[in-house]
Amino acid sequence: MDQADRTRTRTIPLNYSGTRATVKVIINLIRRGAADPVVIAQRDALVRGLRERDQGAEARAIYEFARKAVRYTEDPPTVDTIKSARFVIENFNRGMRTAADCATQTVLIGTLARSLNIPVRIRIIGDQPRAFYHVHPELFYGGRWNALDVTAETALQPSIKRRARLGYKHKAQAARYFVI
Repeated sequence: MDQADRTRTRTIPLNYSGTRATVKVIINLIRRGAADPVVIAQRDALVRGLRERDQGAEARAIYEFARKAVRYTEDPPTVDTIKSARFVIENFNRGMRTAADCATQTVLIGTLARSLNIPVRIRIIGDQPRAFYHVHPELFYGGRWNALDVTAETALQPSIKRRARLGYKHKAQAARYFVI
């Protein structure tokens, strides 16, 4: 089994260096995964029937696939489990949804977008400068960056409420971008 096929679990510090380490893993998984034959086969299935070079429609197809393939589940504190796009796609093709958080969703969307030559950047969000708690991809199409945050609909809300109980402000006040 190739290293990119495995689930990676690491203990990370609860500070900016931990965030940077997580972003580095996400970027590497996206870059390596975009040329994976399993990813390319899924990409081809997603865009079949779409108008050629309609990146907006391609992005919507990727987003809908991510919603179906991943069941949002928060990682325990100080542990960040990041799964490759190949892992998620293979689970989906076996009829299983992958339990994962925003990092894996970012990897899946970013990898599929890169395989279609859609520019990708990662946005990390926090409630204080250098204190980040969420990541999602943004894709460049239609002349602007567009957020594809699968967790925004439902899963992030409990996390925000839990963080509020711990004394964090509920509104994101800090963001950083990493273009892949």
